[in-house]
Amino acid sequence: MATHSWLGRWRCWLFVAIPIFAIILLHQLLIHHNKLRVSLTRKEPDFAQNGRQALCGVDDVLIILKTGVTEALEKVPIHLQTTLQHIPNYAIFSDFEETISGVETHDVLRTIGEDIKRTNPDFELYRRIKELGREGLKASDLMLDDVSGPSGKPNNPGWKLDKWKFIPMIDEALDVRPDAKWFVFIEADTYVVWSNLLAWLAMLDATKSYYLGTQMRLGSLVFGYGGSGFVLSNSAMKKFSNYRASRTAELDDYTASQWAGDAVLGKTMADAGIPLTYSWPMLQTARIWNLDHFGDLWCYPVVSYHHMTPGDVEIMWRFDQQWSRNVS
Repeated sequence: MATHSWLGRWRCWLFVAIPIFAIILLHQLLIHHNKLRVSLTRKEPDFAQNGRQALCGVDDVLIILKTGVTEALEKVPIHLQTTLQHIPNYAIFSDFEETISGVETHDVLRTIGEDIKRTNPDFELYRRIKELGREGLKASDLMLDDVSGPSGKPNNPGWKLDKWKFIPMIDEALDVRPDAKWFVFIEADTYVVWSNLLAWLAMLDATKSYYLGTQMRLGSLVFGYGGSGFVLSNSAMKKFSNYRASRTAELDDYTASQWAGDAVLGKTMADAGIPLTYSWPMLQTARIWNLDHFGDLWCYPVVSYHHMTPGDVEIMWRFDQQWSRNVS
């Protein structure tokens, strides 16, 4: 009887204690959620007003943000206000030279042969903006929500022009900072977690030829997906540059026959003896909100996301800053 009485009392206590514990836990979670929501939505005059977080190794890296005239004014400013705010070495490569939020963009197509730029239909937009500037843009040029199909966006003038940027931007990046240990190429809708990127690169030897990217396949060709961002070591950059130097016309012809610039770069890297180092799932192909967080992603630090809107970039930046303050 004593045993039954003891068990009965414990059951009573459990019936009382469990709901109370659940209410306390829910209360704490709501408090944390509200604090996080406020931190993500509060408007501040300067996203980085709390000062630069320590980014060990950032001085060894050059960031190249690739964009184009049809998207730059919409997508680039948020990076200058957030993700690039405390990056000491970066450049913006585009198809049109202009000033965005006080930063000059570089025409990465300037070294393409004049005959190609004058006659190839891919350069119709380029010729227009060279002559008329932004006033030469048409409404159809600015269809940024154009859906990508099996062969990309063949009706999008900016997208057709973009494939020509991949090969020449290697030499252009070397011209900007030839002594950088690492060259990180991202797009205007890429978000990078800098601390994870730098921790990853710290484990690798930049004197070896590294081509890091999310593996994609086009037929038998495997290449690093441009939207996730890709990384080249100093050794790989110079090896590629030397390979390209005597094959400019050949590579231009190959680019003209293809539709994906990152695939063109991937094949040329392989031909130059620089194989792709598979880097998924650290370099992701989608927005954070669209990922399936299945088991294959566990225990890997995320380095980048793709298809991030300017609003996504701002939210992630604020979260990243809050996280850094909380763990420091």
